[in-house]
Amino acid sequence: MAQPSIASVSIGSSTFNAIGVHFGMGTVNDGMSGMPTMGSLNCAIAVIVNLNDQVNVPFATLNTLFQLAYGVTHDKIQDVVLTFWADDAKQDVICTYTFRGWISNYTTATGSSKNGQDGDATNHILTLTLQPELDAKQAVKIQLGN
Repeated sequence: MAQPSIASVSIGSSTFNAIGVHFGMGTVNDGMSGMPTMGSLNCAIAVIVNLNDQVNVPFATLNTLFQLAYGVTHDKIQDVVLTFWADDAKQDVICTYTFRGWISNYTTATGSSKNGQDGDATNHILTLTLQPELDAKQAVKIQLGN
């Protein structure tokens, strides 16, 4: 049985494992009839990475992600693939989300403990928020695959 948070992420040429990936999307309704407002699709995509695992995310990868997030320009829009695995060996894919997008938020955080004791502190983490680009018709283009 796979760990519940087994996922891998590819952003441009960087590929790494994540301890957590959140992919969500939703639309706004018109407030009157309950019908969706066209063009209102919004996405919530977050990636959480264990920074203490320097084999998974060496400094070169961390620096690449930082540079992609710092001063976003059109050339920093990258191909993104989020892969959710059913097995630890990464042979059985549950699903993938593929899109072009950018890193809209880059946050590093020091591990914290539940009750102030060092013994139960967590590792340092990197949290990335990703934003899919809009196509020529101002729509988000995301592909679901397996």
